[in-house]
Amino acid sequence: MTLPEIFTTGADQQEQLHQAWIKAIKLLPKHTVLHKQDYFFKEGYQPDFETEAFLSRASEMFFNERPFLNHKCYLMLTKKAAGRKPSSSVMSNLLRKRMISGNVDTKAIYEFADVLGQFERVLTDTGLLSPGA
Repeated sequence: MTLPEIFTTGADQQEQLHQAWIKAIKLLPKHTVLHKQDYFFKEGYQPDFETEAFLSRASEMFFNERPFLNHKCYLMLTKKAAGRKPSSSVMSNLLRKRMISGNVDTKAIYEFADVLGQFERVLTDTGLLSPGA
């Protein structure tokens, strides 16, 4: 995902992003788990010295190799089985013989994939997701 930098959006843009999230989340079926993970990597700025404009070149030299935090955001969607019991510390997936229950409904998988396509389209239209991500 590509999120806007802090303090770069106005109230109207922030409201549009908020409404897009609400619209996308409402599309998800029951028993869906949405997990958003943010990673920050310390990197150094890599300048582009091929610019010919004096001010652009001076700006590139000023920021040359300065440290900054590069942000990566990942979104994961999973669906729990409808009849599955809630997890507890007594019984965990680590103690089960199989991670997936014996009955896999292919129709449900295709329906979930269709909903994920709609979810992706809503977030792509607002610019939060890159096309084909």
